[in-house]
Amino acid sequence: VAEEAHQKAKALAKTYNIGFYDRQTGDFNCPGLTVAKLRNEQGKEYYITRSELKQELNTIDSSARGTSHRDNAFVIMWFEQSGTGETETDAAESSEFMQCTPNYEKPKSIFQKLFSAKAEPVTIDGYTVEVGTGVKLLETHVSDKQQLVELFLTYYESRRLPDVTGWEDTGIL
Repeated sequence: VAEEAHQKAKALAKTYNIGFYDRQTGDFNCPGLTVAKLRNEQGKEYYITRSELKQELNTIDSSARGTSHRDNAFVIMWFEQSGTGETETDAAESSEFMQCTPNYEKPKSIFQKLFSAKAEPVTIDGYTVEVGTGVKLLETHVSDKQQLVELFLTYYESRRLPDVTGWEDTGIL
């Protein structure tokens, strides 16, 4: 029954020129389907849904994911398009991405760490957000997590990078 339903869905997609992504097999059932992809500090790279993106961002400041600038949590998001026949415009857009990491408070000196009574919790002072346009890498700082989530969800939903007017050019790229 499952195979029959899958075949019916593929036939409907072809008939109505729509598509879908089969998460079980990893197959795109429509050339040209654009799907959001994410990589995190664990090296895990996968296609994401809106709720998975929110989960990644809501846990980015967890001490289980990172504790310092050397051992940091991060999220990189971009879009991939299935099928063939990529144009120059598609290639330029595929080099666009958005990434973020928490701004961890600067570590204490080694002597302060050695003589402190207990391990202190990880302290976050906002988030660094970077946008790669294919030409430049631009950066801004966001003070709270809600702003961070809104930036990424807007990118996810619109498939367009945010307005980067006023963002700092990192000089990379």
